[in-house]
Amino acid sequence: MCRSVVLVALGLMATPAVWAATDRPWLFRLQGGSATIHEWGKTGSWFEGRVGRSLVGGGLLSVDLGLAASGADEGYLSLAGGLEVLPLPKAPVSPFVRGEVGLLGEPEYGGYVAGLGGGLAIRLSDRLGLRGGATWNVHGDVEGPVVYYGGLQLRW
Repeated sequence: MCRSVVLVALGLMATPAVWAATDRPWLFRLQGGSATIHEWGKTGSWFEGRVGRSLVGGGLLSVDLGLAASGADEGYLSLAGGLEVLPLPKAPVSPFVRGEVGLLGEPEYGGYVAGLGGGLAIRLSDRLGLRGGATWNVHGDVEGPVVYYGGLQLRW
């Protein structure tokens, strides 16, 4: 019995804090900005809603799924999943990096989209934050959309 208690205690002490569960693992993001889907096209407004979940460290690593729409060129819709790293999840301000892959639909193209991005997250409270950043994507063999955005994040 004593040996079991010692082993459990050592196991708990050896578990990194980064793997600790957060009390608010779910997130919702509402973001807006501007997008350019093709370098030769016009820039248009861009809006997105995302739902996600923290995987480790109270937000250090999270996954999300979102639907975006833009009026760039003739307009487009996209559905993409993302993986994000927020190195300082409890700090008032932290940079973030993210990768995403999904589907894009526009008048001349329907298929995959993939991109990389990053920016800053400003933590206002345990539940509410502000975000701003940019994402550079490719679809087919063409660069775009390039998106600059800002928005709100709510955790629950």
